[in-house]
Amino acid sequence: PLLPLMRRLYYILSAILLAVLATLMCIYDKGTLHLMLCNHHTAAGDVFFPIYTQVAEWGIYVVAVLLMLYKFGWGCFLLVSNWVAGGLGQIIKHIAHSPRPVTWFAQHYPDVQLPAIEGIEFKEWLSFPSGHTITFFCLFLVLTMVLEERKPSLLLYSSTPLLLIGLAALGAYSRIYMSMHFAEDIFAGIIIGVGITALLSLLIPKLQDTRFWNVSIRKPLQANR
Repeated sequence: PLLPLMRRLYYILSAILLAVLATLMCIYDKGTLHLMLCNHHTAAGDVFFPIYTQVAEWGIYVVAVLLMLYKFGWGCFLLVSNWVAGGLGQIIKHIAHSPRPVTWFAQHYPDVQLPAIEGIEFKEWLSFPSGHTITFFCLFLVLTMVLEERKPSLLLYSSTPLLLIGLAALGAYSRIYMSMHFAEDIFAGIIIGVGITALLSLLIPKLQDTRFWNVSIRKPLQANR
């Protein structure tokens, strides 16, 4: 059977974003592209991006708990997908052991000063791939699947994936804005985050009718009242 429209749109938009990144990486060298993308600091951005990037650190666990209030299975699926995709990302990180932008520029262009945000320290190694990007694209793909189940109106059905991809891309861009990652790290993070979550989603039809999947943590909470 065909994938639901919302999920297909999410995959198509992810592919378009990957194509844009791939084109930019072919046109510009690594250092030039990074400076093009990160040299747009504003006072508002310096406040917003360090906060928003934390969605991939602890915010995803808040979302997982909220999903468990709806259906326990969705919350668990989000966590498992993120752990599997993130685990793969960590394995690749330690194998590649690639320098972060601050280290790379110090090695190749020591006269270049990357824009800094007060209170945020640059990391030096384990740049490829971006773990935050993996989490962002996993999170918003799972939310797409959950919203599919809610059967929204046609307008929301077609516009929601664009909004969710935009939120995922904003999280990925936060890593470049803060000079924690290069475009190639983001590129790989999107592939891993979307790819692993999509593969694991093949198990959902076998789980959706089980009691475990459909139980909600609201029920025991309500029973104690």
